[in-house]
Parts: sequence; structure tokens; C-alpha cells
Amino acid sequence: MGAAKVLVVGCGGLGNEVVKNLIYQNVKDITLVDHDTVELSNISRQFFFSHEDIGRSKAVVIEEKVKERYPHMSITSFVKDVESFDIHFFESFDYIMGCLDNISSRMFLNNLVFTLRRDVIYIDGGVEGLRGSVKVVDRCSHFACVQCTLGNYATGGEQPGGQREGDVDGDGVPLPVCSIAGRPTNFTHCVLHSMHVAFEQLRGKKPNVSDRTHVLWIHEEAKKRATQYRIDHEDYHVTRQIVQNTIPTTISTLMVTSSIMTTEMHTVASQMGRGELQEVSPRTHHHSDVLYVGEKGFYLLHYKMFKNPQCIICSRKRIHITFKRSDTFGQLVRCIRRDYGVDRISVSTESAILFFAAGCLVGRGYERRLSATFAQLLDRGELRERDYLNVQAGGAPSFVFLLDVE
Repeated sequence: MGAAKVLVVGCGGLGNEVVKNLIYQNVKDITLVDHDTVELSNISRQFFFSHEDIGRSKAVVIEEKVKERYPHMSITSFVKDVESFDIHFFESFDYIMGCLDNISSRMFLNNLVFTLRRDVIYIDGGVEGLRGSVKVVDRCSHFACVQCTLGNYATGGEQPGGQREGDVDGDGVPLPVCSIAGRPTNFTHCVLHSMHVAFEQLRGKKPNVSDRTHVLWIHEEAKKRATQYRIDHEDYHVTRQIVQNTIPTTISTLMVTSSIMTTEMHTVASQMGRGELQEVSPRTHHHSDVLYVGEKGFYLLHYKMFKNPQCIICSRKRIHITFKRSDTFGQLVRCIRRDYGVDRISVSTESAILFFAAGCLVGRGYERRLSATFAQLLDRGELRERDYLNVQAGGAPSFVFLLDVE
């Protein structure tokens, strides 16, 4: 473990605990990425931070405090979004520990590990209330990636402005908004009535759940309605939780989930027989996911989720290929046609279609692009020096070329 290079993405509650565990596991090379700053609400459950750190970068604060206590360690922090890094940055690590609170960044890291030149293990952790989940993404295993299991991730609370697909009552059961106008039976119903009905009727606009004055107004109106129907009042924090559809994270859940993450990392490293990963394919894992349930005790569920053969991320064939800047795009197309025995192919990047062999699209410039050199495509911004190309050959399964331009 001491030789492993670990990237921790996210320095919130889960990231704090993961960094602590890595230090105790004798990991000596840690890199932190987080663009967020310390807030007052973080201090109660994120032990690296104190009142003096409010307003400062989370990643920088952790780096400073770890260096102060463990000067022999190599720890580096970056105050930026993880998606802003070049792909080469990630290839220097053995493990990526995802301590994130949104799906988009999870998807970015998941997709990333399947495009790197070397094997990097992605361990994703998530917490919600008294539950935690951990997923190990290893492209050399037979288990599912995040894309395969996207339906298992909740989306509530990720959309800006507090927009959600639906509200829930006090027992977590979906509550149709049309029923809110009826007789309330608990304080949650009063809050939802104040938010969806009273606010618009009395103030002529929809509430902004990120605006504290709006939430306070909703809280006071909810108390009036609760009094009218002889329902006990709740405090402001309960109202805010209902309005913003948030579930508070407990310290115990963070500790358990982070321990599972670093234990899974230790297990993989032990199988390899060394700190850094070896190029072994496929590797053997006993499970792909771990679920912690803590509402009525302490339960750990280990289970296997296998790859979806139709997954566009982990089930596609990936091939490395290198060309010179003076080579033409047509040479790449001819190479694909020759080596794979196909004629009708399409080649695209994330942002554009570069080539499409179809009569209906003649005249759109695809054929003219064949004579362009890679240097010209780079200068025009149609290609990056290290890009991955999605290739569809007739009715065959798609595959990906990891293209290097020297």
C-alpha cells in the first residue's frame, strides 16, 4: 500500500474520512481535488476543518494539516473541477477514490478509467442518511461499471433550484402535489402546501429553495397551517430538509462507508501483491458492490453486478493507435477498413462526427476531410492530441480507438 498513488476526488465528509484512512493504511502519496470551500455546516462532521477555515478551500486545508502532522507524506491539492484536468493527469495514479455528491462527476470518472492507457481502479462511494454504498470499477473485471447500473443512483437533489421529480411525505412515500390542498395529517403536508400552493398564491411566483428568506416564509406559513389543524410544529431545520429534499448525513455513515472504500482498495492491492497495479487481465473480485444499511442495526450486503453486454462504456472494444501529425485522416479510415474488413463506417468524437460513409450524407464535407492532416484537424479544433474516437462499423458492435497524435 505504501507505494500506491491515490487520487481523492471530493473533500467533503466522505473525503475527510477516506484521507484519514489512507494515512492510517500507510499510503504516502495522495492527491486531492475539490473546488468547494469550507462552510459552517461542514465543521460538525468534517474533522479536518475548524472555524478558522471557513471560506478557505477544502483541499488546501486538508493538505496543510496533513503536511503539518505527517511531513514525510507527499500530498498535493488542486482547487478545480475534476472534469477540467487533462487525461494524462489521471494516468499517474493507481486508484481513484470518488467521494462525490453528484452523478455527472461519477459518470466522468467512470468513463475516464476505460479510456486510460493503464489500468486505474475507480472506487466510488456514496452516502444518504443511514445508508452507504461502495462500487469498485475495474475495467479488467467482469463486473458492471457505473453506466451499467445508472438506474440505481438517485437523482433527487442534484438539479439546481431544488427541482425534483416529486415530493415525499413523512414516511418517504411519494405524495401527489394535487393532494396537498386537502386536510394535512402531518407537518410535512403543511410545508408542502406552503411551498406549492400558498407561496405562489400570496407572492405570485415560485419559491427559490436556495433562498433562506423564502424557506423561512414557507416555515412560518407551515406553522400557521399546522396550528389550524392541530398538528405539532417542527423546527426550521426540518422545514429546510423537506423543502430542499435533503437527507442529513450522519458521521457514523461516513465512517463506515469510507472504511469500506479503503478496505476494498486494500483488498485489490493485496491481490496484486504490491501497492501499484500490475497489468493483469482479468482480475478476480469476489463482489462488485457493497451496501451498508444502518437504520435498524449494522448490515453489510456484498453482491455482484455483472457487465451489461450492451453498455456503451465498459463493453466496447478499445484499441490504441498512433499517427504522426503529418498523416492524413484518410489513412486512419483506410486502416480501419483494411484491418476490420468493413467499408461502411462512421467515426466521431464527443463533439462532432468526423466521417460517415453513407450516401444520404454526401456533400457534408466528410469525404473532403479524408485529405486533411491530423495537424490541420488539431488546428481547427476538430480533434485533440489525445482523443478517443467512437467507431461504428456497419451492424457490428461499436468500438473505440484511443488516438495519439505525435
